[in-house]
Amino acid sequence: MGIEPFLVTSSLNITIAQRLVRKICPKCIESYEVPFSKLVGTLGKKFASQLARTKDNKIRLFRGRGCSLCQNTGYLGRIGIFEILEMSEPIAKLVRERASTSQIRNQAIKLEMRAMIEDGLKKVEQGITTIEEIIRAVK
Repeated sequence: MGIEPFLVTSSLNITIAQRLVRKICPKCIESYEVPFSKLVGTLGKKFASQLARTKDNKIRLFRGRGCSLCQNTGYLGRIGIFEILEMSEPIAKLVRERASTSQIRNQAIKLEMRAMIEDGLKKVEQGITTIEEIIRAVK
């Protein structure tokens, strides 16, 4: 955008990225299990490992069957998934040095920033949304 890096670091405190995902209909929600290996193929081992497994190495997920309330879609309403980046000194230093986006992102994750997909997976585990919605929103 042509803005000098020192101006960005001195005026920006926090950055928030968001995506809206559909919520599972509360009237027709149902749970089902998927083999862990299938989710590893879809999400990668790092993210699939964040979901709780059953004794037989499956992951419990949720979906809407479809009903009159949700017009047979299985979804009703929307909710945000978020990624929040605080302008800490290590991040500010990288910005001033004109580091790449991936370098800044990697440093933020080291500083315990929760990635958008991680926030989404938390909402999947809670039965708020589906794994398909998260994949759609973050790809």
